[in-house]
Amino acid sequence: MVTIGTASYTGTAARILDVAEVLVQTRGFNGFSYADIAAEMNITKAALHYHFAGKAELGEALISRYAARFADALAAVDSAGARPYSGSSTPTRPGCRRSWSMAGRRAPCMSRAQRGIPHG
Repeated sequence: MVTIGTASYTGTAARILDVAEVLVQTRGFNGFSYADIAAEMNITKAALHYHFAGKAELGEALISRYAARFADALAAVDSAGARPYSGSSTPTRPGCRRSWSMAGRRAPCMSRAQRGIPHG
């Protein structure tokens, strides 16, 4: 069973969402049709319309499912007590604010004036 907001999707409806999700990720929303989902699942287009009246309603259900998963993932991060990002993990040379990329090239360095440090 898949619960999205107040709607719960079980069985065929949940499988339709699973197939539609893969198609959206591989082809884009405009790159598939109900016929593609029906062919993938071996069901009729009428069965799809029974669960989701149109492609717009299917899209809304997919977006709601993505949002619910994202909210769950954020809640999991919050409950795990993860530390916030505290800066670059790129090593810097002592005494210099220029960081070195993995390719060995120097990143652009801001001048003292650009960093807000008074001259002199």
